[in-house]
Amino acid sequence: MRSKLEKDKILRCQFQEFETDWFLLKPLIRSAYFKGSFLRKAVQFPSLATSCGRIRNRCTVTGRAGSVYRDFRMSRATIRKFVSEGRLSGVTRSSW
Repeated sequence: MRSKLEKDKILRCQFQEFETDWFLLKPLIRSAYFKGSFLRKAVQFPSLATSCGRIRNRCTVTGRAGSVYRDFRMSRATIRKFVSEGRLSGVTRSSW
């Protein structure tokens, strides 16, 4: 599981490095004028490996990919365990 967390960290660093390039070039890529133009070949586009679609939200504790809460960056099972142990401050289990 550790290797998946390391790979995710590398992808996030690569995306952060090329984020401004993607932000500036995306409107040009989508424009109708630019599609058939020779400028498309002249402009150096960042690699698709650096796009935000490649990033997967993973639990920072277990590396689980499914049902990860963005606020905590932890999976629901880990959050439940931490709340039961009292390790997450300000979070309580509901009861009625």
